[in-house]
Amino acid sequence: MKKIYLLFCAAMMTLSAAQAKVIFHESFDAPNGTVGELRAGDTNTEAFFDGYSYEETRWWTHLGSSNYVKVAEGTLSYPGYQTSGFGNKAYLWSTGADDIRSLASKGVTSGKVYLSAIIHVDVVKANATPDYFLTLCDHANGYYLGRVYTKSVQENGSWAGFRLGVAKANDGDNYLRYTSEVFAPQTDMLVVIEYEFVAGEKNDIVRLYVNPTKETTSPTLECVQDTVTGGGVARGAHTQADAGSYGLFGVMLRQGTNTPKVYVDEIKVTTSWADVWVEKQGGEVIEDTSVDNIAALKTATVYKGVLLKSQPVVVYEKNGNVALQDSTGAILVNDYMDSRLLNGVQAGDQLSNLTLIPVESEHFIDGLHTARLSSKTTPAVASSGNSVTPFEVTLADAAQYGPACVQLKNVEFVIGAEKKFTVGLQAIQQGEATADLNIPNGCNIIGEDLPAKASVKAIVVKNDESGLRLQISASADVTDRVAPSGTGMENIQKSEVSVQKVIRDGQLMIIRNGVIYTATGAEK
Repeated sequence: MKKIYLLFCAAMMTLSAAQAKVIFHESFDAPNGTVGELRAGDTNTEAFFDGYSYEETRWWTHLGSSNYVKVAEGTLSYPGYQTSGFGNKAYLWSTGADDIRSLASKGVTSGKVYLSAIIHVDVVKANATPDYFLTLCDHANGYYLGRVYTKSVQENGSWAGFRLGVAKANDGDNYLRYTSEVFAPQTDMLVVIEYEFVAGEKNDIVRLYVNPTKETTSPTLECVQDTVTGGGVARGAHTQADAGSYGLFGVMLRQGTNTPKVYVDEIKVTTSWADVWVEKQGGEVIEDTSVDNIAALKTATVYKGVLLKSQPVVVYEKNGNVALQDSTGAILVNDYMDSRLLNGVQAGDQLSNLTLIPVESEHFIDGLHTARLSSKTTPAVASSGNSVTPFEVTLADAAQYGPACVQLKNVEFVIGAEKKFTVGLQAIQQGEATADLNIPNGCNIIGEDLPAKASVKAIVVKNDESGLRLQISASADVTDRVAPSGTGMENIQKSEVSVQKVIRDGQLMIIRNGVIYTATGAEK
């Protein structure tokens, strides 16, 4: 049976990266094949270092166009290191493409960051040239910081073992540190990189732990400026800059010229040593293989993906992430590696046969509660052209409904020098609550007069440190419009009736800029 770990809903609504126990957990729950993909239109892409990467939780091929990092059947394990118990593993071997996945919508910029993974070196390279295969990534400078190396060792004329090494960045062999112990291949091992932010320049510290336990207190290797050899070389000192202002943003799987045949599994990123060993985020354990609806899904940590019984409707699609809504709530669904399962779905499609893995703490894209699509089942479009009933909420409560369609009444529009709807963000408020209303390119409301107040039907598309953002799709989403004072149109409200200017039963119909307004009174 698959396990669901119930959480307090309120706690999940306020979860942030600072509070999260595990901000990244990769179990490679996907069919055998390649791990990453090139973004459409990119070749040898620097995809991770562009603006899109902030919002994505899939692997992207960062460099290379052949010998891609692959998904291989089976999992790795290490005593005391809690794993998902499902999925597969990544397979790396010699020169090939490198894959990157971002941590979250915001990088880690202070304290300590721990990158842990179970590795299994299957076949060593037949030379002693070191190469790294796993590292953290800095977004601002494009650095790979906290690199895990292997270096083959020849014994009795045979390349039969390897040493593990660590470097802070690419500063040449003088700055690499290796284990004295030679390890035999074909063994599951645990490696943990600790990156410590230190005030000042070029002085952050990187440590490597090899096969540690939760009680381990000393690293196996350390890269720090005051670590010197007898010859006076600062072993591990770093001649490049530390992580930039955006912090550590991602994890890279690298296939260098001298990368051995190595499997990597159960990659985690945390911000404390204790959390490296955390399996789940608490809660009562129940046994089930499905959940009834999205509300139940959002209050549970599903450790092995469960079938969603309700058939939600697609509200919108963004960068390969699909927002789904049923009568109980909405959730953003990430198609994990390459969008192959949700390719082609459109707003209004009702989906069935969805198996989802929600509530891993890194799965908050744009501050919206996100589930990962499992490959255990193949989604199907049950019907198309459906609409959803918006949740009637206040602006202050709208953030809790993301990414749902919501209905807001008596929203005030903040009107500046521009008096008409234009493409981009329009500030709105209701009491002390504020938000931005996005007007997409091509929306038929562009050019219409901004009201002082109106009722708005919109989708919650973002709720992060930049604030709350909603989006409309058409002019009809803004109703009950009240014109700004001083325009001669005070208290004139938009009508749904498509007619020309007439007076009927004392009611004056006014057409202005293609929008129909009504006002009580006789025409003068």
